[in-house]
Amino acid sequence: MKHSHFIQKIISVVLCCALAFVPSVLHIQTVQAQGVSGALVVRDAEIEALLRDYVRPILRAAGVEADSTEIIIINDKSFNAFVADGRRIFVNLGTLMETETPNELIGVLAHETGHIAGGHLSRLHGQMASAQTMMIVGMLLGAGALAAGAARGGQTGSSIGDAGAGIMMGGQETALRSLLSYQRSEEMAADSSGARYLEATGQSAMGMVRVFDRLSQTQKYQLRNSDPYRQSHPLAKDRVSALKQVALQSPYVNVKDSPDLVRRHNLMRAKVRGYFNERETVTNLYGKQSASSDAKYARALGALKDRNYAEVVRETDSLLKSEPNNSYFHELRGQALLERGQPDAALPSLARAVAGNPKSGLIRGMYGQALLSSKNSANLSRAINELEKATQLDAKHAANYRFLGQAYGKKGDIARATLAIANEAMLTGDMEQARMQANRARSLAIKGSAIWVKADDIIQTTNKRY
Repeated sequence: MKHSHFIQKIISVVLCCALAFVPSVLHIQTVQAQGVSGALVVRDAEIEALLRDYVRPILRAAGVEADSTEIIIINDKSFNAFVADGRRIFVNLGTLMETETPNELIGVLAHETGHIAGGHLSRLHGQMASAQTMMIVGMLLGAGALAAGAARGGQTGSSIGDAGAGIMMGGQETALRSLLSYQRSEEMAADSSGARYLEATGQSAMGMVRVFDRLSQTQKYQLRNSDPYRQSHPLAKDRVSALKQVALQSPYVNVKDSPDLVRRHNLMRAKVRGYFNERETVTNLYGKQSASSDAKYARALGALKDRNYAEVVRETDSLLKSEPNNSYFHELRGQALLERGQPDAALPSLARAVAGNPKSGLIRGMYGQALLSSKNSANLSRAINELEKATQLDAKHAANYRFLGQAYGKKGDIARATLAIANEAMLTGDMEQARMQANRARSLAIKGSAIWVKADDIIQTTNKRY
């Protein structure tokens, strides 16, 4: 129906505040939502740390609290980024692959920060309410005309009925165009704010210009015959023109990314490309025998995906010769050994990774998993200790709770084991399982104890929401 089509248009607008028009671990860990096929979110300690380093000064310049802002990586190879509330920035894998320099990706994050700092999401909700009202008024007028046509019957009724349908369509079209016009203005505002944050942090806005310039080349074909007033975003060529004027006036227009940041960016791209592309594509990008760190890293991640663990170890050993203290190389090596069924052999590498990233719940969780899988039973208490720390550092990573539950189960502490399983179920969206396990944990715990209170919290939360 036309009405449902309009609602879909509204939803597509709400989800954006996106950077670009989109046509239709490792320790990469992919996270699935309950009842949804396919992994939706990608978790990786190295990539997340890099993105936090990119966005932290931008958030500070925008007056946005950095600690309360998350960056979430979406398992989608298209180029896009968006905000869906006032504290989370979503970035597609395609954006990580396609941004050629740190400055380009920082420009993307600066644009999205502009949406957060500008309160565009809360204001957009107001615009949506207005648009829905307009739609309802149009539908009521149309329904009245249709009723009149039906009462009169015959040819006259038919023509009035057609007019009623036209009024309904007209109301929807007016509402949609009003909403899209509003959003286009907010996109331009976010561009301007992003450029301002870049200048405030001593960075060039030319990365943003290059991103939109590439998008404009794509849009030439995608939007050739489209109505510019039915687009949720300004045309990329118009954004390039406006941003270029601002960028060229900045005293930082020619500032380049630091060599260390470029190195980290290139390794991040190699990691994502290696894991999420076919091996033939990776070979075409980096060469089969290239000795560069980027090429070795891409090959290692491709081998990890293919479960060729010997190749992963061989490539990471080569990488560690030039960077012996790179904790992410140690992490990858340890993961390969752990997945190959050699947890005790993985422990030294993962211990080095934890030492280099003591605040990473992802890495510490993998170390705890290796300790849990160790043939040495004395490592069980250490596993519980590491997994407890991992859940404290990263309370939103479901896998850590799964392994913590297994560890407590091995120890015979069923109350804590079932509480951990309940937490995992909560994070994956399985509320029925969460409530069932929390009830079991509460029944096994002393009333009023920490376990009892936490289990009761889960029960009350799931009862309210489901």
